[in-house]
Amino acid sequence: MTVDGDNDNLKYVALVADSNNVYFYVKMQPVLAGGYTSFQPAGYVLTVGGKPFYISFNNNQTVNLDVGKSQNVSMNIYSPDVNVNLDGQASVSNQSIDQKNGDGSTVKGHGYVLECSIPIKDLKGISDTSDQTITLENSNLWTGKVTTTGGSTGPVLLASTGVAIAGLSVYKLSRKKRGVGISK
Repeated sequence: MTVDGDNDNLKYVALVADSNNVYFYVKMQPVLAGGYTSFQPAGYVLTVGGKPFYISFNNNQTVNLDVGKSQNVSMNIYSPDVNVNLDGQASVSNQSIDQKNGDGSTVKGHGYVLECSIPIKDLKGISDTSDQTITLENSNLWTGKVTTTGGSTGPVLLASTGVAIAGLSVYKLSRKKRGVGISK
């Protein structure tokens, strides 16, 4: 995801749901060194079946972590009839990422990652997510919405996505160790 007119400050965003939870993942990964890599604690709007829920993390405060470290953060879910504070449902980490200098050379940078699980039971007025359209937006970070349809496939999709990411990482690492160039 990007902000209109800025194709450098990439955010990788995933949104899935099962019958118990809505899960989302946001990874800050700008292409160029010096891009926006910070954890964004506010501005998330999760809409389930047309009902918006406003989500913030860590009491609207950022976190500063060393690369390779992670920290659990609190989550607040708000709508006119909901005000829920949750602990243990969200985690922030700071990961090493490859970025480019203006001359095209690669440098090691870092980017924050947010992962969370929102229990359906804490979204008042939502009994389940089956066949409901679910969207996630954050105008602080990107233009537009990420959309999924609720159902019972969340764990299968998450596991499949994890296996695909791990397989790609192993493939890239093995090619790098053999000295084979990788292009995007």
